[in-house]
Amino acid sequence: RTPPGAGLAVLEQTVTVAGADSALRDAEDKWLVGTSGDQNKGFAAVYDLSVPPTTGALNLTYNPQWATRMEVYDWSRGVFVPVSAGPSGDPSASAVALPPELMRDGMVRVRMHEPRLSWATSVWIDEARAG
Repeated sequence: RTPPGAGLAVLEQTVTVAGADSALRDAEDKWLVGTSGDQNKGFAAVYDLSVPPTTGALNLTYNPQWATRMEVYDWSRGVFVPVSAGPSGDPSASAVALPPELMRDGMVRVRMHEPRLSWATSVWIDEARAG
């Protein structure tokens, strides 16, 4: 017999982005690596942010209202280093340049001091804008 209606098939498959030259936020992966603290004193949370390969300069951009202190892991020295950011063009965000020693295979590890866990919603990697 003929089926009573049309059929629909869905194929789900992992896709790896081979490279990007813009809109890195759309292809960025984030993981909570570890956290300590409490709701009274705030949290120190470590996140890994990973972007596809790119040839351009990159910035770490974050909301300073949520990240009361930001540190980035220096892979060459094996320590977290504090960063202070300048304006990003967005009044609710700050940006800091990411030199090669602060990245490893497209990944940046940050330690944020935040009033509550944000799950890295207030931090991302952007292309550096010429200005």
